[in-house]
Amino acid sequence: MTALSNDPPARPPTGTGRLGVASAYFTLVGVAATVMTAGIAVAILVPRLGMRTVPENPLIAFAGVFSLAYGCRRTSRLLDRRCKEGVATGMIFLAAPLGGYLTGTPPSRLMLGATLIGLGILGSVWRHLDSATGTSDAAP
Repeated sequence: MTALSNDPPARPPTGTGRLGVASAYFTLVGVAATVMTAGIAVAILVPRLGMRTVPENPLIAFAGVFSLAYGCRRTSRLLDRRCKEGVATGMIFLAAPLGGYLTGTPPSRLMLGATLIGLGILGSVWRHLDSATGTSDAAP
């Protein structure tokens, strides 16, 4: 017979379970967005290549994809540390590509899908993150 302890259950290692899957998603999308950022930068620097971007203005496309890449990288890093502190900044950068609707230059469907899925994943793991004080908001 084992004695029951009042100790909280051990937390799984960082990068495993739901948070690990969420962090992997943001890492993969961040890498893809970084590659797209580089491609759009080439399109801007060498216009005679005739590369098209969505939206049509390559500077707006660059800003949106750069924002997505930065937001994904930051969010992945914060999820690896199980930290809520700074996630609002990550969410702003993730949602920034949606601002194209306000300027009349909507983002590509791929960027829109990646952004909405990312915000949904972040919302689904929010309660598993620690607040800035180091305590989890999840119920015991």
